[in-house]
Amino acid sequence: MMTTPESTSAEAFNQYLSGRLIAASNGWKNLLIRIYSEPRVEESVIYPAVAEPRIVRILSGAAAVEERELGGPWLKTRVEAGDFFLTASQSPYEVRWRAIGSEPFETMHVYLGLPVFNRAIEEAFQTDQGATHLRDLSGFKDNFLSALLEGLHKELLSRYRGSSQFVEGIAQSLAGHLVRTYADETTQEYKGGLPGLGCAKSGT
Repeated sequence: MMTTPESTSAEAFNQYLSGRLIAASNGWKNLLIRIYSEPRVEESVIYPAVAEPRIVRILSGAAAVEERELGGPWLKTRVEAGDFFLTASQSPYEVRWRAIGSEPFETMHVYLGLPVFNRAIEEAFQTDQGATHLRDLSGFKDNFLSALLEGLHKELLSRYRGSSQFVEGIAQSLAGHLVRTYADETTQEYKGGLPGLGCAKSGT
């Protein structure tokens, strides 16, 4: 059995997920996107921390999802298509779930590159990234976030393989929205993260 580290890169996070990878972005600047077909039942999976803000959108199906800090109490959330998870924790955590109904349980994972995220913090709060931190949220709805991720989903599946200008524009909008809507003042600082998300060349 693979040992889960305390933290990993967004690029390497895939190896700790139990779902089957359906599609993934290829070299998009400031964004990494992966779509999964999830197992209907997951008894326990431990996710390491990543430096980049991570959004999970439920694309189809519904499930009863439970999460906890390692060794802590379980927190249960019922989710359905259109719901989101936002994770910015710098500690690993454990997740389990059971799908509800007969629809396939599919998810979209979005990692936002630190350069564009930190720039949005500086613009919004006139301070550096060490002064703010995103909240961890489970099973919430956000119409504007839905619109942004729907655009990314369509771009990912497009035969044009992603317009760099389009993707960069959505990354900036996404960063600004997350910071203005879900950021709190904190002393915790984002550190680490491979430069690949911020420096990768856009696909053509």
